[in-house]
Amino acid sequence: MDLLHAARDDVTITRYRSFGELMPHVRRSANPIGRLLLHLSGTAPPRSLALSDGVCSSLWLIGVLRDLPLDYAKGRLFLPLEEMERYGVKETQIAGHDGGGGWGPLMLFQIERARKMLQAGASLGQDGCFGFRARALIIAGERLLKKLHEARGDVFRSRPVLGVHDWPYIFGRALFPRLRP
Repeated sequence: MDLLHAARDDVTITRYRSFGELMPHVRRSANPIGRLLLHLSGTAPPRSLALSDGVCSSLWLIGVLRDLPLDYAKGRLFLPLEEMERYGVKETQIAGHDGGGGWGPLMLFQIERARKMLQAGASLGQDGCFGFRARALIIAGERLLKKLHEARGDVFRSRPVLGVHDWPYIFGRALFPRLRP
């Protein structure tokens, strides 16, 4: 049911005034998938569900940050308007693919929030086959956040993607979590 409500929101709601207004949509869009996977794997105690929600919400936000120009071209904007105002960013700046002014600080704020959410759920990937998959997703999210951060959030010049050189790193860290780079 949540996914249906999220799909309806995608069609009817194109802007969110605050992060508090955006989060119910994020939860309906992202969290049901993680919860379903937990139930299918037989590892769905309440603590795991909460950790999964944090990871899934974070991954959704990372995808949104990465795809801001694509979503904006479709008439959707998932950056909270209050936060854009706080950093002096206007929609005309997004429309013009202008990564200057307050854009970098706004995006760094968004990146840090997504990073904290991802880290809060990181213990989801502790054990077993499901743990490996969860670790791989979390590490992939961290990798995208790193690329977004290095670009200071300028998704207009280059859309961060995971490339051929990222996958050995992701799978190596997921297979051997105690080894740190």
